[in-house]
Amino acid sequence: MQLGASLPVGDIGTGPAVIRDYAQAAEGLGFSYLLAPDHVLGANPDGNYEGRRVGTTATAYHDPFVLFGFLAGCTKSIGFASGVLILPHRRRRWSPSRPRASTCCAAATAASGSASGSDGTK
Repeated sequence: MQLGASLPVGDIGTGPAVIRDYAQAAEGLGFSYLLAPDHVLGANPDGNYEGRRVGTTATAYHDPFVLFGFLAGCTKSIGFASGVLILPHRRRRWSPSRPRASTCCAAATAASGSASGSDGTK
């Protein structure tokens, strides 16, 4: 069984040092992975939510892909997972059901006749 820790960005903030320290501490405690939220839009911070904790635009969230890239350089073995990935807010090429961007670009370049070999020739 693997146990993970959730990255509490709303509680610890979003500074690189505090996030690095949290990730290294979780790894040191033996957690298998870190779970990061994806939150593109937030509620109005001035709204009345009757005491409920609501994510607002006042709370910053890191893009999970960028965050995991940063944390991969700060940790040794811990894995990463996104609690929710809001795919419609990203470019279509991120979708696993679509061809990889390099495949799309190569096909478009070849179709336009501007593909060149490694020596610069067509």
